[in-house]
Amino acid sequence: MLTMGRRRTLLVLLLPLAALGAFALYRAAVSDRTGVEVLSAKQSCARLFEAMQSQTEAGADHAPAFHTRFAGAVRVFDELGEDGPECLRVALSHPDESLRAFAIIFASQEHVFPPKRLKAWLADGNPRIRSAAVEALGRPAREADIESILGMLDDSDTKVRQTALRALRNYRSCSGPSRVQVGAGCMAALKDPDVNVRIEAVATLGVLEVTAAVGPIRNLLDESETKVRVVAIYALKNLHAREAAPDLLRFVTDPDEEVAVAAMLALGVMRYQEAVPAITMRLGDLKPAARTRALRSLAMIQETEETMLAAEQAETEAPPACH
Repeated sequence: MLTMGRRRTLLVLLLPLAALGAFALYRAAVSDRTGVEVLSAKQSCARLFEAMQSQTEAGADHAPAFHTRFAGAVRVFDELGEDGPECLRVALSHPDESLRAFAIIFASQEHVFPPKRLKAWLADGNPRIRSAAVEALGRPAREADIESILGMLDDSDTKVRQTALRALRNYRSCSGPSRVQVGAGCMAALKDPDVNVRIEAVATLGVLEVTAAVGPIRNLLDESETKVRVVAIYALKNLHAREAAPDLLRFVTDPDEEVAVAAMLALGVMRYQEAVPAITMRLGDLKPAARTRALRSLAMIQETEETMLAAEQAETEAPPACH
């Protein structure tokens, strides 16, 4: 039998061992839990990255509405709950630049990052990131951000300049000095050396209905680039620039069907009666889809039930367009 003294000695020796064992068990438990949390976070990010990547590859970035454009990623983001914003932050350091750009735009819509953070990305060395930041900054159309967006019209990258012009279209409802400021910036972009930037400038001026741009846009009707002429015609249509109707009338007989149809639609919106003979004569050599649009223009000008019925009949018979 153990004496009282020996029992005390044994207890003194065993207590530290028991404490060490308990501590080891605690560390193991914490390690397992942390490992599970880390694994869970990685899985969450992987899910969001996969949803985002699939949509960038699908070319969904041309859809007009955010929740149409990012539908899959929005669903995953909502399912992730509190992990969603953190996964977006992780995406910003992802090696895939398209994913980083996507994350900036997505995060701005979900209000994960403040405007100050977005403006910092306008100076990023990667033009794709700058472009994403411009798009994200223009989405809520805050007047305080106009100057920053206009500043990107001087960016060295043409795609960034194009994105900035598209972002300015969100300011169609602004008024007063802000509207004048935006219009002046877009008018200056009409002189950009890149044809695609000029096209975006014309389209933006049309969307914003900057009436002061009618004269400069009319001057672009003689551009050698077909795309520029077409966009200029549509911009004049949006501006309801009836004073440009005589200029547009000559394009009804243009050998390029796209140019001719654009002119017909513009003249239809302007209710320009003098265009009826020219449009009527052109109907015979137009393709079905173009002919339908020409008839629509005649219907708008003449406002007769007979012309409208002919347009509807032609639309029914027209084959589906190939893309």
